[in-house]
Amino acid sequence: MSVDDSADQKLRTLVLALGLDSDTDPEEAERLGQQLRMEVLRLDVENVKPALPDVAPEGAKGPGLDWGTLLVTFGAAGGVFTSVVAVARDWLSRHVSAQRISLTIDDDTIVLGRASSEERAKLIDVWVQRHSEG
Repeated sequence: MSVDDSADQKLRTLVLALGLDSDTDPEEAERLGQQLRMEVLRLDVENVKPALPDVAPEGAKGPGLDWGTLLVTFGAAGGVFTSVVAVARDWLSRHVSAQRISLTIDDDTIVLGRASSEERAKLIDVWVQRHSEG
């Protein structure tokens, strides 16, 4: 691959939205979001950043960051997409305060919850096939 080819690589964005217990405090939610971000950054992704909230919290000087929603930018080639989904699935299984993770790409969303490993694997396989290179 030449240098010019890498610049033309199509980038895609996957949205990871954490569904946390209602009693999770904001500091814990931020810590969990940062943990997931660090795990995803270990992959060959372009960037992982928290989303900006639609509305600034009351009394805030700016909109702040929404650590419950991460925007993952990655190249379309190379199988990174399936690796990001696997990291999200594994992360969910290790964090009891996270009830679910929603993954959205191309206006298509899958919600991973506390289903059995077998049910979750089947659901993920179908969803990943729809969005992987053919």
